[in-house]
Amino acid sequence: MFRKLVENINFRNKFINYVADQLNTSFLPSVIINKINEYKSKIEFAIQEHINRWNVIKSWEDNIDILRRFAKNRSSYMRKHIIKNFINYGVNKVFIINIDLNSDMGYININSITLNKLTLGVNNPNNWSGKYFNNIPIYISTIPYDGYVFDHWEGINDQVSIYNKEITLILDSNISIKAIFKEKSS
Repeated sequence: MFRKLVENINFRNKFINYVADQLNTSFLPSVIINKINEYKSKIEFAIQEHINRWNVIKSWEDNIDILRRFAKNRSSYMRKHIIKNFINYGVNKVFIINIDLNSDMGYININSITLNKLTLGVNNPNNWSGKYFNNIPIYISTIPYDGYVFDHWEGINDQVSIYNKEITLILDSNISIKAIFKEKSS
């Protein structure tokens, strides 16, 4: 069923972007390693007893290090996996998008991600970077807070789109963009 679904361009693009969104937030190595460390600290009081009981040769710390290495390397393997499986659809590279804004005036949605401090893996919504695949449209929208309006984008070459609060980008290189908000005039 999945193979048939990815033949549909809308499903395929949403699937690829959702994987990229998750790799850029919830599955960032730092997020996963923090979770590993959190769980380690919750159960390590009981580990020595289990090591003694089951005569475990490999040490507890060695096993934790294996998990950390896996977390550190997994995202690059996932990106290679996406490229390998979607190369026939023109997906063959990964590019970085840097997004700057003043998060006191508003925030940005990029695909399924809300760039604010409440989103896991978004540590600094004022200056955020993510890795996305070429030939896959990325949907970006601005949401100003009360008292502010979106004014324009910096770093967008399309002069028609620089004033649109919602834009679609297809990356063919790394890009840095900035959302400019301003106070709403009375």
